[in-house]
Amino acid sequence: MHANKLSIAIATAALVVAALGTTPLGHAAGQLILPKASVGTAQLKASAVTGLKVKDGSLQATDFAAGQLPAGAKGDKGDPGPKGDKGDKGDPGLSGYQVVTGTLVGVNPGQVATSTAHCPSGKKAIGGSFSSDTSLLRLAESSPTGSLDGWYITARNDSAVQVQLISRAVCAYVG
Repeated sequence: MHANKLSIAIATAALVVAALGTTPLGHAAGQLILPKASVGTAQLKASAVTGLKVKDGSLQATDFAAGQLPAGAKGDKGDPGPKGDKGDKGDPGLSGYQVVTGTLVGVNPGQVATSTAHCPSGKKAIGGSFSSDTSLLRLAESSPTGSLDGWYITARNDSAVQVQLISRAVCAYVG
């Protein structure tokens, strides 16, 4: 009798599966079997996932928006950095940048002349240049003055006429 009941149960289950497989209900049930990872954000309705539906311990800190998680305890104070040299305030800086024009000098043919541009009081020359009314003037020297408070230019006139020479100093406070 026991084997008979088992046979009836198997036959009934087979009949139910066969009958439901061809009905709309059977097709809908068959479509509920989804491949793994086939449902994403686009398929979820608003508020479909709640805290009750999320497995405890499955979320990471990166899953939360900024400010959503409480801050942890304050950490230990770090070791102090190396101490600088006593009185070391870093590299000096420049300020008060200014270009100063020097004296206009006439240089006679075959002669050498110097034009000097002096920086205002307290400023130092950090560069210099010159200009002339001809390209026939040959530069002999371009340098800061000995006290660094100006720039001088020495040039030779290789032309047959007098030419003009003027120096410029780039001055600044050097801190």
